[in-house]
Amino acid sequence: MYIWATQPWSCPQRNLLFSLRGRLADLPPPPRGSAADCALPPPNAVPVRRPKRGRPPTSYFDRLHDKYYHAGRLLKYSGDARFWSTYPPTHKEYRPLADPPPVNSLYHKHGGIIARLELVDALVCFTYSIWTRDYCRKTCTKETWTTIAAFLTWCKSKWLAQDAINEAEKAFIGLIFMIEAFIDGRKMFYTVRQELDQEMDKVTEQAKAKIETAIQEVDQNSNNTGLLGNKSQGTPPMLPSPASIAPTNSANSTPTNPHGSTPNTAARPPATSQNPPPQQSRPQGPPKPNPPFFPLMPQKVRDNPAASYIEAASKVTEPIDVNLIYNLKDLIATFRSGAISMSEAQQTLNLAALARHFPTTFSRMVNSTLSPTEEHEPDFEDEEGELFWPGQLITGEGLGWVCLMGKAMIKEFGKAYGYKGLDGVVPKPNDAPKPSHRYHPQRTTHPHPQAVSHSPSTSGPR
Repeated sequence: MYIWATQPWSCPQRNLLFSLRGRLADLPPPPRGSAADCALPPPNAVPVRRPKRGRPPTSYFDRLHDKYYHAGRLLKYSGDARFWSTYPPTHKEYRPLADPPPVNSLYHKHGGIIARLELVDALVCFTYSIWTRDYCRKTCTKETWTTIAAFLTWCKSKWLAQDAINEAEKAFIGLIFMIEAFIDGRKMFYTVRQELDQEMDKVTEQAKAKIETAIQEVDQNSNNTGLLGNKSQGTPPMLPSPASIAPTNSANSTPTNPHGSTPNTAARPPATSQNPPPQQSRPQGPPKPNPPFFPLMPQKVRDNPAASYIEAASKVTEPIDVNLIYNLKDLIATFRSGAISMSEAQQTLNLAALARHFPTTFSRMVNSTLSPTEEHEPDFEDEEGELFWPGQLITGEGLGWVCLMGKAMIKEFGKAYGYKGLDGVVPKPNDAPKPSHRYHPQRTTHPHPQAVSHSPSTSGPR
């Protein structure tokens, strides 16, 4: 069985074996989503349960906004610069790095995936920074969210352009779609709460008043028609004279049976009834459903609706202003966009995909003791604390959980490629040396991140 092992090795064969061993030792660990990775069972680790700090003040969230907005700008620049450097030198978009990574480094070997990780990391940071300002104020500034749309589309296109990617990488495409869907969900929820709810209440009340007036006019017209019908009957006809109604056997009448015999009543045909017997009504099919505006009609009419009432109510109109028209149109467009994005997201990013390819992130969510309303509890850079599955976007919340999950996915997936995050970005020209951005798990009651020397702005990524 092992006869080949007893044969003497020649020098070329021995050199080839040692060469293969050296190459295998230089390769990085298998990326998430490979066949070797799928064969490993997910660890059943319980996340670290950090002490809960409660809801921090608004100033804390403002500092988070500045910190991660600045981090997003650094990652976006680095991702773009690194991505352009991966093109062949003959490509028109090729732009070499001023200080490229060493040839034998993971950043050089996997420049394409590192660039895409930096881009999606920047998207997560930008989204988290805008969310922090909205979350602490319980609002949604739609104008600010529109500034992230162009970069989200750019980041999505860079991930979709890669054909041969594994299932773990496809999960990041689902993450981008999920971010887009939850942004739309938040915009829809707060558009209804802050604008449409009150405006539509006013329009509805005005329409109800017009419908009631229209029904009263139907009743009034019906009463007037009845009065006119009674007047049109005029004077009754004159009574007949006594001679015209005298019996046929009176003294002045001519007998109709001169022989005095009994009249043959059997020969006479029976008198026909003036009213024929009623015919059985044919079935008319199922009753017609009530119109959509039926709940706007008065209660007494809804209990016994008449066709004339429904017809009168269907002709009622109510004008609306251009702001309400725009908000309604924007709500419809946002709903369609969110539905499409969420449909795409759930194809590649779901609990099953997380369990297979991101077991640590999966364990941090399914073994969590946090509630859906505690998005402020986890630290953004924490790699061991509890998380929470984002839930339903129809509530208007959950976007913070999406960002926290995305950051955890990036850190877990990036370990196989030596991804360093902000510590490995391509610096901008004339930038100061990069400080360390490593996470320190010590927590206080209200930990404040170090303020970044950058003018705060809510204009989104530039």
